[in-house]
Amino acid sequence: MGRTWQVEIDGTVHRVEGDYKALFNTGRGSISVDGRVVDAWGAAWFGQPRERRFEVVGRPAILRKSGLIFEDYELFVDGKLVPHQR
Repeated sequence: MGRTWQVEIDGTVHRVEGDYKALFNTGRGSISVDGRVVDAWGAAWFGQPRERRFEVVGRPAILRKSGLIFEDYELFVDGKLVPHQR
């Protein structure tokens, strides 16, 4: 499973991708900004930690897991929620 977000910073649009496996499929995954992997995590008994912190062109960002049974992810950049692409 994965999600994609378009983030505009200083007039330039950046693509953030969260590629992650569901809890029952080990919880491993990665985060890419403009096609470059900026964070990755391996399999764990209880899946991914609830938050992953990284930067989008120097701005603080958080990928936060939401839900327990039906997992989803939210992206915050500079403390603001970014809607994901459907």
